[in-house]
Order: sequence, then structure tokens, then C-alpha cells
Amino acid sequence: MRAWEDFLLLQEKEIGTSTVDKWLRSLKVLCFDACNLYLEAKDSFQVTWFEEHIRHKVKTSLVNNNGKLIRVHITSVDKTTSFYKEKQMQQEKTAYFTMQYGNVNPEMTFANFLVTPENDLPFRILQEFTKPAEDSSGFPFNPIYLFGPEGSGKTHLMQAAVSALRESGGKILYVVSDLFTEHLVSAIRSGEVQRFRSFYRNVDALFIEDIEVFSGKGATQEEFFHTFNSLQMEGKLIVISSAYAPADLKAMEERLISRFEWGVAVPIHPLTKEGLRSFLKRQAEQLSIRIEDTALDFLIRALSSNVKTLIHALTLLSKRVAYKKLAQQLLYEDDIQSLLHDILEAAESVRLTPSGIVRAVAKYYGVSPESILGRSQSREHVLPRQVAMYLCRQKLSLSYVRIGDVFSRDHSTVISSIRAISQKVEEGGHDIGIATQDLMKYLTSAYKSLEFFPEEEIPC
Repeated sequence: MRAWEDFLLLQEKEIGTSTVDKWLRSLKVLCFDACNLYLEAKDSFQVTWFEEHIRHKVKTSLVNNNGKLIRVHITSVDKTTSFYKEKQMQQEKTAYFTMQYGNVNPEMTFANFLVTPENDLPFRILQEFTKPAEDSSGFPFNPIYLFGPEGSGKTHLMQAAVSALRESGGKILYVVSDLFTEHLVSAIRSGEVQRFRSFYRNVDALFIEDIEVFSGKGATQEEFFHTFNSLQMEGKLIVISSAYAPADLKAMEERLISRFEWGVAVPIHPLTKEGLRSFLKRQAEQLSIRIEDTALDFLIRALSSNVKTLIHALTLLSKRVAYKKLAQQLLYEDDIQSLLHDILEAAESVRLTPSGIVRAVAKYYGVSPESILGRSQSREHVLPRQVAMYLCRQKLSLSYVRIGDVFSRDHSTVISSIRAISQKVEEGGHDIGIATQDLMKYLTSAYKSLEFFPEEEIPC
């Protein structure tokens, strides 16, 4: 694509050939439709680097043959919700139903799971009860519903159980919830609904992650209800994970919630500080890097104890240590700050503060932070403002007076705004409830790539 190549040549003059080769030429061009360019990065860190260093440049310098600006959409290779993937899904109508039954990370096993008092119960339950009962009555607890915050180990336990069951030769299907929805949409569009149902129901066990994604999606909930019933009646195992307990799911049908509670709902709690440090030390050893204790504590604080982000950071650190030939050298805090400066800066930019919440809400609703903090009374700005106030109360436990100071509103306005959003959230079935749930999940992490909020397309 000529326009992109010309842009890269321009960047070589500004930031150097080696930097362009490492961060930009390694991006995969997925699709180009004259006004929209779709790129795929190898991981979220490359996405973040692009957003931090290049996004402002493409907004002014990347143009097509007609002189129109080209909008760049970027996602990492592990995401499946980009526009290009959607287009590909439509073109390959039945491809999903010939897919493998969900790949798992071979490193995520019961043997290398760090068992602590916070996760001992779900560990024992999944390890014991993912084995079929001795008689023909099926599984003693069905479904198994695992819930806890991001980074608590749900995915590791789910994938460990999948691997354990597959060793016995079973047909085990492992998917994330948004993929279930994508499969359903594809099946409806292509007239392959029966094939979809056969794919999901003719299995020995179904493992499905992040069930809260179904919130507010009536057709998806309806189809999953019947899939659940079919598997349950056949005595097939169902294992579900979520950030929320069944009773706390918003915009979810009661009949589904009741079924989630049929078996056993097991909470899994985040690691303690000591448990997290032990886990990360083991990860560092496996990656052949040595980190001094206070430096490791600094990294944990800087990334707000988010396990997934810390693992990604250690993986990146190991690569940079190898590149700089620092293997076996003990790394101190200064070394961490130097080697991971981009990751630490990204984490700081989304640290959980009132301004961070305002930025996240603004991005979600497609408005500016200034409009949320301003005096506009249009619904386009009032609703995001109320949601931001609600999140400041929920996530930061700020007083009404303090929230009023942040948003330049009086005490009574803050109270009425938060009550309005709270009521919508409690009622369920509202876009507002789904939005706040999405934002709450997003704000739980100190570091997220900007692909959570995809770019809007530019119509040509």
C-alpha cells in the first residue's frame, strides 16, 4: 500500500530506520479501503507504542491519492473483534464450524498453578470435578461457575482443566463469550444455525469465559439458554467464568442466572502481596531474569498488581534484557525504569484517578474530556458526565463534595446524577448498565491497550 509505505519512509527520517523496522514495519496490513487502514500488531505493547508515538502523526500525514486523510485502525494479534475479522467472518461463512476446539496455553496446567489460600478451593474443585464420576450420572457439580476479578487466575484454571480433560480423549470446547456471539451472528447471516448448534452441543464439555459479555444481548442469551439445557440434559460438563457472581450479573435473564447457580459457584480471590511476589519471582526465573526484591515491588506498585500486565511486562523485560546482553545481571529499580519506560508511562496514563475515569468515559462515548467537565446540558454530554460521577463514587469511594469539586457541580446535582445511573444499573437491561459494567472492568486494570475503544471508521 503506497500511502503507508510513503509514511514509513517519512518516519525513517524522523525517528530512524531501526525504530521504524522494529515498531512499524512489523505491523501487518490486514485491509485497506481507500479511507481506512487496518493494521495488526504482534501484541498490546506494540499497539500502545503506536498510540503514544505515531497516532498523532497519522492523523495529519497519512493521506490517500485523493488527498483525504486515512484513518488507521490497529488491533493486536490476540484480538478477534476488529472490523477486518468481522469481514473475514462474513466471507468465510462456515469456517468457524470447522475450527479446532479452542487452543489453550500448554504452560497453564494444574502442576504449575501457584496454589494459595486465596485460590485453593477453586483449584481443588476444578482439579477434582473435571473428572467424570465413576457411575454414568455425569459430573457431581454442573455447572461449575468460577468468578473473581481480572488477574485472579480464572483463565489459568480453566485452561488447566481443559488440558486435563483432553488428555482422556474427550471432545472439549473452550471459547470466550464474545466468540460464541460472533459464531451465532455468522450462523444467522449464513443460514447455518443448525450447524452452529451441532458444533456447540455435540461436545463432552463446554468451557466458556467472561459470561458477563452476554449482558444485554437477548439473542445470544436465548441461544445459550438452549445450549446450556441441551448439554445439561446429556450430562455434559459446563464450566463458566466471570468477573461477577451470578446474582451480580446485569442485564442477564433470570432463567440463565438460576441455571448458573444450579451447580457450584466458586469465588477466586486475587493473590496477596506476598503470593504475587512469589508468583512473579517464579515467572522471572523461568524467563531467566534476575530482579532485586525492591525493584520487583516497584514494578508491582507501578502496574497496580495486575497479574496479566505484570506477566506481559516480565516477558517483554526478558526480551529487552537479552537484546541488551544483560542476562544473569541483577536488575535494580533504575534498570526496570529504563527497560520498561514505555510500559510504565502507559500504566501511569490510565492510573485510577478522577481524571483517568473521565478520560476513559470520554473515550467510550466518543466525546472529549473537556465536554464532560464542561457546562453543556445536551444528552450527548450529560450522560457521560453522570456515568463518570457514578464511577468516581463506585471505584474511588469519593465523597459527593469531592466529586462536585472535580466536575464543578453542586452537592445536590452530584447526588441526583449518581442516583439516576444507579437506578438504571439496578434495573438491568439498559445500555447504561452495560456501559458501566464495561467501564468498571476496564478501570480495574492499571494498563490496557487503547484497542478496548476501537477507532470509528471513516466513510468514503
